[in-house]
This record gives sequence, C-alpha cells and structure tokens, in this order.
Amino acid sequence: MRNHWLNVSVASLSISLVGFAAVAAPPSEMITNGDFETGTFFGWTTVNSGSGGTVINDGTFVPPGPGGALPPISGAFDAMTFQGGPGLHMFRQSFVVPANIHSAALNWNDRVRNHAGVYSDPNQEWRVVIRDVGGTIIHEAFSTSPGDPLIQIGPNARADDITAVLQANVGQLLTVSFEQQDNLSFFNATLDDASLLISQLPTDKDECKKDGWMTFINVITGEQIFKNQGDCVSFVATKGKNPPANY
Repeated sequence: MRNHWLNVSVASLSISLVGFAAVAAPPSEMITNGDFETGTFFGWTTVNSGSGGTVINDGTFVPPGPGGALPPISGAFDAMTFQGGPGLHMFRQSFVVPANIHSAALNWNDRVRNHAGVYSDPNQEWRVVIRDVGGTIIHEAFSTSPGDPLIQIGPNARADDITAVLQANVGQLLTVSFEQQDNLSFFNATLDDASLLISQLPTDKDECKKDGWMTFINVITGEQIFKNQGDCVSFVATKGKNPPANY
C-alpha cells in the first residue's frame, strides 16, 4: 500500500501553543529520538538477522557494496542499514494506543538504495508497518514495489494517516517498525525524522477553557479541531453528540 504523502510537520503544529494555561494538551509525540540526534539508538529497538546490521550514520559510514557514504538526512545523524549478504534489519518503537483519538499521523524521511535490479515483496524491499503484540502486521504504511526507482537518494518525505488503525486498537501495545529486507543484492535504507503524532479529543470542559480549545489540532491537516471555546464545551457536554466544527 502506498503512503498518502501528507504535508504536516511537528513545526506546523506548534500554532502558538506556548502560554496556554488550560489543562488541555497538544498532540502527543509517540516516538522518542526520532531524529537520532542523540547519536545513538536511544528509544529504539533494532532487530537484525542474517548478514549486516544497523548503524548510526554521521556522514562518514561507508556501507559494504557500491553505495558509498552519504551525509545525514538532517542534523548530525541518521540511521542506516547495511549488509554483505541476505538479511533483515528493523528500527522499532512500541507504544500503548491512547483513548479518544481524533487523528494520528506517521511521518518520516528516508533514502533508498537498492543495488539489485528489482524490488521483490517481501525479500527485497523497504517497508514501514505496524505490528500487534504478537508480531502480526496489522497495517502497512509504506513499501517499495516492483517498478519503483531503485535509487531514491531524496531525502524522501513520506507519511501515512494511521487514525483508523489506532482507533481500532485502543489500549493495545503496538509497534511501528521500519524494515529493510534483502536477499538479491546490497540494499541500504536510511531513516531520519520519524514522528508519530496523536491528537486526542477533550473529556472535560475545563480543557476547553483559557484558550485550551485551540490546542486540539488535526495532525493530518494541521487545522484546529474546534472553531471556538463554545464548540469545544458543547462537544464535551454532549459526550460527542455535537461533533466539532472540523471533525
């Protein structure tokens, strides 16, 4: 499944949130160290099988094969896969899905360098999936496909609307997994600026007061969910029967 190419960034969601005294909360970031600027895999679980592994790249790492070194996608560091033979390499983070989700967006930047002559599903591809606690894929946010350009230096800004899949799994432990698999030739996938933003709806009218209503943002479009405080209070008071103006 191809991604939806959303154009919302964390920066665009700031929308003057500073200074609000309400108990309302802005969208929540579920990924830790998504930009790898700690210079480590802090917050991440890396899983490697077969040949090769994953590495924090500062622009000097030269992977096996014909790829050569590349500067980080942004900042001082990104993360890269490498191999000398068939392998599977994953960057993962797990989270518990909260209740009252309004919208949820998964965003990341990548580079793709497939030195085989073709993509093959699943043994020669770069994919982004959500897995349940048992490891089963419940959603595919992105994958390369036969016919796609083999070399995509980009950097490529990608995103997917994962609202529905999270709303269907409230309270569950899910894992977002960035995966590169290969058994045909060298394949270097680079990841940076990973973000999973979740916007929740208010459950208490006090969250709407003191401009708190303005903190509720649709993370897919970047728009405010409520048109004013009254719209927000009405939603809470009717337990959602009066939907927000921009629901």
